[in-house]
Amino acid sequence: MRTLVLVALLTIGLVGCEETPEETRKDVAEAKREGAQDVREAQRERAELDQSQRADGRYGLDRAGADYEVAKARAKAKLDVEQERCDGLASELRDPCRAEAEAIYDRAIADAERSKALTEQRVRDGRRD
Repeated sequence: MRTLVLVALLTIGLVGCEETPEETRKDVAEAKREGAQDVREAQRERAELDQSQRADGRYGLDRAGADYEVAKARAKAKLDVEQERCDGLASELRDPCRAEAEAIYDRAIADAERSKALTEQRVRDGRRD
């Protein structure tokens, strides 16, 4: 009996969980705005770093870190948008959609980490290519 009551409560609770298309559009638009702002901030910080390094006549490991931060901001912005899109899907499609979005994010972060490591190695070796 307790199981039946629990199932009934869960079913009732899930009925209103799906977003309307308008709510999804608004959430996606907000995620895009916030993500773009985060990317612009990371790019601004990288530009400031570039300017200070040019003024000092140096190019260093800081640039690799700044590039990594920009890549992370882009990946997070895309993840947030995709997750908001997933929230607009039917409940049985939502979890697989979110899992795919997170897998894409994880690959983007791994790519950014590899790029950072490669750039750092080039800097240590005295190359800029």
